[in-house]
Amino acid sequence: MTLWRSLVGDRPIVTRLVMAVAVTMTAVLLIAGAFVFWRVGYALNRQLDQDLDAYQQVVQRAIATGATPPTDTPGQSYQVYDPQGRVIAGNARTRLAGPDAIARAVTGTEVREDVGNLLPPTDHPYKVVVTQVDAPDGTVVVASAISKNKHDEALRELLL
Repeated sequence: MTLWRSLVGDRPIVTRLVMAVAVTMTAVLLIAGAFVFWRVGYALNRQLDQDLDAYQQVVQRAIATGATPPTDTPGQSYQVYDPQGRVIAGNARTRLAGPDAIARAVTGTEVREDVGNLLPPTDHPYKVVVTQVDAPDGTVVVASAISKNKHDEALRELLL
């Protein structure tokens, strides 16, 4: 006996039609909702990446010329590390890059990471890019980060 037959049995045709339409509409709405969530998430991620790239360029240019990057940038922060991974400058209150990311950046590899979860919410979610920069005092590793608080909140609201 099929699932459909066990649910509807010998019910009247009107009941069977209503159930078929309800099941079909549920599937259509779920698929449409998933598509909208995916598209909005894609657009928000793309904008966040563009903002992070712009901030990264500002920070790298400042570090490469020996200047101090701007610190009055809400939602954006940076840290400068020596090749051994010690923090030597920055405006971030917590460590932005782990030892593995710093080690890969020392070899010349750009590292991009998402930190934090959409669900359950994380206190301080952010995207970070870690790169090697030639500064006047020698080679350093720079981590530039941008907050994902608004991004994640928008996706949670859409999910609701």
